Amino acid sequence: MLFGAGATGARIARQLRSSGRVACVEVRDTRAETASRLVETLGSGTEVG
Repeated sequence: MLFGAGATGARIARQLRSSGRVACVEVRDTRAETASRLVETLGSGTEVG
């Protein structure tokens, strides 16, 4: 689970996904549209929480 879908959160999410050790990253943000945008960008293995 990742809180914050801004620049830093996006970088962390990318690193988690590319590590091969995390099956799914749940992204949460105070602004739902920001979280949704990051999930769309990262694709499979991410979801809005």
